[in-house]
Formats: sequence, structure tokens, C-alpha cells
Amino acid sequence: MNNQYDLFISYARTDIKFAEEVHRRLIKAGFSVWFDKVRLHPGYDWHMEIAAGCETSRIMLPILTPRWKESDWTKYETYGAEAVIPLIFEGEFEKIFTPPLTRFQGQAIDFLTIEEADWETLLQAIRNRLAQPQPEKLQRLADVRHQANPYFVGRDDELVNIHEALHQNPTAVLTQGKVRAITALGGVGKTTLARQYIEKFWRCYPQIFWVDCRLGLETEFARLCDLLIPEMRNSTEVPEKAQAAFQALNSAEDRLLILDNAEDEQSVQRWIPKSGHCRTLITSRFAGWSAAVRSLHLYVLDPEPARDLLVRRANKGEFTALPAEEQTACEELARELWFLPLALEQAAAYIAEEGSGYTFQDHLRLYKEATASLLSQQVLGSTEYPDAVMTTWSMTVDKLSPGSRAILRLAAFLAPTPIPHWMWIEGLKPALL
Repeated sequence: MNNQYDLFISYARTDIKFAEEVHRRLIKAGFSVWFDKVRLHPGYDWHMEIAAGCETSRIMLPILTPRWKESDWTKYETYGAEAVIPLIFEGEFEKIFTPPLTRFQGQAIDFLTIEEADWETLLQAIRNRLAQPQPEKLQRLADVRHQANPYFVGRDDELVNIHEALHQNPTAVLTQGKVRAITALGGVGKTTLARQYIEKFWRCYPQIFWVDCRLGLETEFARLCDLLIPEMRNSTEVPEKAQAAFQALNSAEDRLLILDNAEDEQSVQRWIPKSGHCRTLITSRFAGWSAAVRSLHLYVLDPEPARDLLVRRANKGEFTALPAEEQTACEELARELWFLPLALEQAAAYIAEEGSGYTFQDHLRLYKEATASLLSQQVLGSTEYPDAVMTTWSMTVDKLSPGSRAILRLAAFLAPTPIPHWMWIEGLKPALL
């Protein structure tokens, strides 16, 4: 477990002299500070260490200069913090502040002329903020459908882009700047990215709500009504409750609304809050969104994150510790799976299930055999998912017992909504009598 830190210093490498002076002052004042020059040593996984430092620090101190704004990593560090005190060392406010930082009061610091009283003002502001109670994660995650993926990799830039887009000042179009759509084909990781956005930026939203559009928007918003307006819980009027929930989301409260698996823009347009402070993030395969709902198209993973996902999810330790032939097989398998997150996740889960004796070389060989078999049957490309996913599914299905295959085949004819376990259990009882 990482230690709890009072402060985290975020800075561009070229501004190290500013960061070192801030660090010196904070340590002298008795604060615990996460500072990469002190914390990171050769052999550390710097990405994981920095992410953990951000997560366990109460206050973020970005050293604002024109260079800070040019780094996606400094923004990734800062945006999800519990509290931010921007330190303006160089540049004009309009040129160095990014949209998510405009809600924080900055403190200008002239490095050449700053006096002790100015430092004391900063130190007292820090003490005052630390005296406030910490936000509780479970309270902020008010209504989230999925667990965060512990093996999430390779989407840091996308997370920063989404956050900046959601916090841009709205223009003439009311929804602009408050709603964004993540678009991609099946298996690329739209829902996973939306869930990771919550995991990273939950402190920015006192209330978070998740709607699965496949379950019916009116029904889902009626469910939200029970959370937003408790006094209406006993009401059975679904349309009335759904409209009441929608109106509540248009209020001045800072909220995040996820509309997952939207069919298209027309189907969700009337359910997007158009006033107030609710931000809306949509996931969809639909790509033709209007200018009012700008979209971020999600692509497959880059080769290195794809490789890391395979290794971590398969419980194989670190990539660099693998034998050379295993490294080669891992990289080739990632290419064969088209760097597609869903295919990578399922292949790695298969490898983990087989145990430590099952290698990337073994799986690569089996995958190529399965692909050849499916090609001979002319069935590849027959689903909405890319071929790499279908091949991976076929390998898993081949391991199932006849009874399990029968249940899976029957489930395929049902609607794409959660199937209650009791349905199978109750249906099986007559056969056991």
C-alpha cells in the first residue's frame, strides 16, 4: 500500500528549478510531498509509480508555465486530483490555463522577487485545504454498472482529451463542451474507457450516473429517479419518474452521466442534459454524430500497450523478464489479434486459466490452428466483431462441455441484457425430479 501524501508536484522537465524550490519549501514546512526526482529510482515502473502517487496525494501543485501545458502527462497527473492549487510561475493566465483548471484559483509566483509572506500565504492555503474532509469514493460512484479494469493500459491521452473536451466552455450550442461521444467498432474498448474515465476523474464529480441504453432509456432514467428524488420511489409511473430524473440532471449540480451503448444520436438526443452542470459521456458504434455532440473515435491499442495487456492479464510478470522466444511470441500474438482490446483480454484470460505451463508460444500455435479451421469453414467475418475476437471465442467454446454449449447456444437467442441465474436453475429443476 502506498503512503498518503499531502501534495504532488506536477511540472515539465524544463521547469525543474521551479519544482525543486517548491519541494524544498514544502518539506521545510513539514508537508509530505510526492516529487518524482525523490521518489523515482532506476528500475521503477515510472508509469505505475506516478499514477499511484497521484491517487494517494491530497493536493496537486502544477507548476504552470507554457511548457506545462504542452505535456499530456502533466495534465493527466493534475486533472483527477482532489484539489488543485495552480502555481503560476511564467506566462499569462489565458495562455497557460487549460479548461479543467479554470475553476481553481491560482497563485502567481515571481521566482525572482517572491517574498516570505507570499510563501506563507501558499502554505496557509495548503493547510486550510488539508483540514477539509477527503471525498469518499463510494459516495461519488453513486451508480456505476461495471468494475474498473485492473489491467487498463494505453489510453492516457484519450482520458486527458475527454476531460478537456467535457470541461470546455460551452459555445452557442448549449450541449457543446458538455457532451462527448466515444465511437468505435465492437471490441475496441468504449465502455472500458468510459469506466476508466470515472476511475481517474471521480473526484471531479459529486454524483455519477450510468445508463445502459440497451435496457431502454425511459426505464433507466426512471431508475435514476429513485436515486435523485427519493420521495418518488413509491411511484409506479415510469414516464413521470424518467422525466423528473432528466429535469434533475439539468440543475446546477456538478454531475457526470454515462450513456453507454447508444444506438445513434436521435435515440439519445432528448435524454442529454442541455443546461446546468451535468457532463455527458456517450459510448456508441454510431459514427455520424452532429457538431453538437462531437465524437472521439477510438482505435485499437498501440503495440506496446497491447503487449503489456497480454502479459499482465495472463499473469506472466513483466515483459522484459520473459525469455526471448516468449517475448517474440507475445508480440506476434498481439499482432495476430490486431491489437484489439477485447481479443487481447480474452486471449490473456485463456492463457491465465491454462496455468503457468501454458505459454504465449502455445497459444499462438493454437490460435493459428483455430483461424485456419474457421477459414476452411468460411465463417470468419460473420459477426459485428472483428475476426480476431471470433477466433478467440471459438477457442474458448471448444473447451466447453456439451451441456455448457447447449446453454450458451440457447442464451444467444435471448435479448442482449443480463440473464438472471435463477432462470437456468429453476428451468433445470423439472429435469432433476
